[in-house]
Formats: sequence, structure tokens, C-alpha cells
Amino acid sequence: MIAAVIAVDPTPGNRGQTMAGTTGTKGKVGRFTHRAVDALKAKEERYTVWEPGAHGQGNLGVRVSEHGTKTWVYQFRHGGKVRMQTLGRFPAMTVEEAHAAAAKAALDVSTGLDPATATVEQRRKDRKAATVGELVAQYLELYAKPRKRSADRDEALLKRNVLPAWKDRKAATVKRADVAELLDKVIARGAAIQANRTHSVLSRMFNWAVEREYVEHSPVVGLHAPVKEASRERCLSDEELRGVLCGLDRASMAPATRLALRFQVLTATRPTEATGARWDEITWDEDHEADAVWRLPKDRTKNGEAHTIPLSRQALDVLREAKALECGAGFVFPSPRHKKAGPVSSSALAHAVKDSLGVFGVAEFHPHDLRRTAATGMAALGADWTLLQKALNHKLRGETAKYVRHGYADELRDLFNRWGARVARIEAHPVLRVVRAAGTAGH
Repeated sequence: MIAAVIAVDPTPGNRGQTMAGTTGTKGKVGRFTHRAVDALKAKEERYTVWEPGAHGQGNLGVRVSEHGTKTWVYQFRHGGKVRMQTLGRFPAMTVEEAHAAAAKAALDVSTGLDPATATVEQRRKDRKAATVGELVAQYLELYAKPRKRSADRDEALLKRNVLPAWKDRKAATVKRADVAELLDKVIARGAAIQANRTHSVLSRMFNWAVEREYVEHSPVVGLHAPVKEASRERCLSDEELRGVLCGLDRASMAPATRLALRFQVLTATRPTEATGARWDEITWDEDHEADAVWRLPKDRTKNGEAHTIPLSRQALDVLREAKALECGAGFVFPSPRHKKAGPVSSSALAHAVKDSLGVFGVAEFHPHDLRRTAATGMAALGADWTLLQKALNHKLRGETAKYVRHGYADELRDLFNRWGARVARIEAHPVLRVVRAAGTAGH
């Protein structure tokens, strides 16, 4: 950007100064060249050397300070007054760039504009313009946290992939090429899917910044997600689910992580819903276990609707084990690293699964695939489409949504109880008992 200030020429008598190495009569100089400007020497007082003006609209000059600093200036008349605009310093601003800047200023003058005032206003705006670090902070505080359940994920992505590179950079200077380069570096790190997620959060953040007029344009517009993701259709077979359930006790993972994965299978919930479970969401009376439920508040569900899940005997067994991990923070599955600060994170679940695939003896899968596996298992038990949507807390659409007002509490209770029993049967398969015993003999 061309920096600028407004000033009155402090040395009007120097207007006729000729350049060393140039020819011409007094009061006129030849066109500036790098060699000629570079040859100008400091004097006891600041002086200015001028070049003939562009079509009478002004003059390009070089102001040489008593210390030898050379500054490009453009002098012109506006409103009957002499005005001066500082364009930049030599040699950082080349002779060619100075001529281009002067030509632009001359065009502004010819149309009645004051380029010095315009550039000062732009400079003031630039000083006030938000850095990427400031934009990230405002986006998280004013938009993401109040409106997005994925605000924590947005924050983690921005802190890891964006702020280290752009924290102090003006947000308005970020270009599409910069975004592409940033995402390429994330991919090179072996985190292709994370690059897609970073692309998504940057797109939302800069769109929000455009709405707030923090920036004029989003640098993400026209830039597609860097990698193509295969549709998630992974569903574990009974044999694979058996390997996971029996491998949990042998896998090297924190007890809270192991229990959260088992709880997710039994409740057919999303990873973030399972890991974020709180004891105050659980209604459970030891004397009336058949009525135990888990009530997810609407701010913890994807569709923004509260969801009540009947708890099977197998799910309650998980909660009994989790009681031993209780640390006063209220989370059913507290983080092993920050027990009093929060629950196990969904990313911790993903890492634990990835690290334990060899123990499970199954092909790669992700925690969310356990929800799909549970839904498929429930369908195999005879759950019709409407009941299955209720079990998964999916919104009913179309005509079905208009007419189905039944809560299905009894039907859901029966379905989750039968699913819990099926999970227990899958884990207790006689063939697996032999495999499990053989696998643990050396531990």
C-alpha cells in the first residue's frame, strides 16, 4: 500500500533544483532514473528535486532529508491551495512505482479529487483495521460461541492452523492464494480432512467479517475445499463390533474414553453428545431402573431439539463404572488430563480408536460410525423408519412431520432395551470368548 501524509512544501525555493547528472535549463529536470535518484546526497538542510508535472496536474519530486533519507512526494493544487502527498521511500518504492503512483494521483486531481486526503483516510482505516488475531477473537465471541455447537472445534482449528501464520496480519490483506497456501501446509502435515474443516471455518469467519464490514471481500470465495471426502457409509458388522467391544478392555486408552465409546454404542448418539454427558442429564433411581433416562438438552443436539434416551441395563452398567471416575465437575466421562475442566473430547475418542485398530482387529473406522452401526442394528431388530428417526433424534419431514405427534416413549424404551441385549449377545459370542482369552494370555 502507498503510505501518505498531507504537508505543505517546506522548501518552495527548491522547486527549481536540478538533479545531479541530468541536463536541462534551470527550473526543469529530466525524467527520474534510479541512478540519478540514488546519486542525490544529503545537505545541511532538507531539499526537494522535482520532475516536470503530468499534463499540468502536479509534480513528482524526491525529498532528501539532512540524514540522506529519500522520499517520493507529489505536489498538486486543489481548491486553490498547494497540497503535497507522500508516496513512499526510495529505494523501497522504485522509480517505476513512484511514476505509477504519481500518475494515479494526477488522475484523481483531474477529476476533482484530493489524493492526499484520500490516502490519509485510507491510512487511518488501515491503522484501525482488524488483524486476523482480532478477527478470530471477535468471530468466536460474537458469532461462533452463541450460535454454533461446533464453536470449540472452530476455536481449536483456528488456533492450530491459522493464528500461528496470520495472527498479526491485517485481515483485509489476506488473499485467496494465502488461504490456498495455508491449507496446502495442513495437508502436507498429513491432516487432509482437517484442511477441509479449516477451509469451512475460514469461509464462515470471513463471510461474517464481510457482513460486519471488517473486510470488503472474503478470500475464501471461489476456493473449493482442498480434498474430496468420501461419503461416510462405514457400518461395522457384528464381527467387527464384537472385536471393538472385546478389545476396549485391552486397548491402551483412558477408562473414561473406553466407557464413552461403549456408551455411544448403546445410546446410538454422536461422539460429542456421548462425551459431553453430564450427571444432571441422567434420571436414574436404583429402585426404578426401568424408568432411567438420559435427557440431552437442545443446546447439545445437532438439530437443536431436546432428546430423551431410555437407558438399557447395559447402559446403566457403563454409568456404574463411570461413577468411580466422578471428580465433582459434573461430567460422566471426565477428561483424564483436565478432570475438573471438562469431559473427554470427541477428538480424543477419534485418536483412541485410530491407535487401537490393531487391538480391535478391524479396518479403519471413526467414532461416528458407531452411531450408524447402532442404527443399522436397531433396524435389524425390526424398528420401522419413524421409530428409528425418533431413536436418532432426526427431525421428521414432510407429511410425516405434520401428522406424527406420538412421543413413542414405550416403543423407544423397548427398542433400546432390545438393542442393549443384542450388544451384550454380540460381545458374549462363544467364538469370541476363545479369541479374547487367547489374546489376553500374554498380558
